[in-house]
Amino acid sequence: MKFRHVRKLAANYRGLSFGFLVFLIGLGLIVFSSPVMAEDVIRFGASLSLTGKMATEGRLVKDGYEFYVKHINARGGIPIKGKKYKVEIKYYDDESDPKTAARLVEKLIVEDKIKFLLGPYSSSCTFPASSVAEKYKLPMVEAHGAATTIFERGYKYIFATLNTVDQYTGNILKMATESNPRPKTLALINENALFPQLAMDGAAKQAKPLGLKVVYKEKYPSGTKDLSSMLAAVREKRPDILLAGGYTADMILLVKQAREMGV
Repeated sequence: MKFRHVRKLAANYRGLSFGFLVFLIGLGLIVFSSPVMAEDVIRFGASLSLTGKMATEGRLVKDGYEFYVKHINARGGIPIKGKKYKVEIKYYDDESDPKTAARLVEKLIVEDKIKFLLGPYSSSCTFPASSVAEKYKLPMVEAHGAATTIFERGYKYIFATLNTVDQYTGNILKMATESNPRPKTLALINENALFPQLAMDGAAKQAKPLGLKVVYKEKYPSGTKDLSSMLAAVREKRPDILLAGGYTADMILLVKQAREMGV
């Protein structure tokens, strides 16, 4: 990557110091800023699920980003052409909503003049947010959106640090079929959302060449608080393997109810 944006950004902020700002905007929209006192600073921007159904995961992402800020700044910053630049990240809360994520990424670009973007949490938020980055031709590095559809659009400004969801279950199933006794049947359930759906669709495709028969494949609506009826249907099929795709709260519920029902 060329460094014209870095040089311009550094020039814009030379001689300034940064304080910690916390704003309450609109209906519970929270803005966070990591303070850095530095002559030369590179500012990143991120829309994260700090509230809403994916808040658990979104907050962990923020913890990871903040760990990076602390780590790289303790080392003097990012080295570019013999000079080091401290790092600052500006956050907005997209409330786990894809449309809000896209709007806030545009706000980071247009209003906050951010030149470097970090990805949201989830494929559902990353998909529209990356379209905004592409529109403005600004790089977005993302580690939390693995849907294959994100990368099938020919975009030039989205960069991932993880493998795509269609690869997630391959080694799991391969390992299972190498065990003794060898499993023969498979049940698949997932939340009706982009990432979980693609994950279980991928598992279904991988099962056939491995000699696994899919005896049950269903999805549940987002926000479900009871998976017992689906688990009862799974239990009737008596699969050797139950594989599920969803987010943290759903998977905790699944494990709890599966144990209670003897699945």
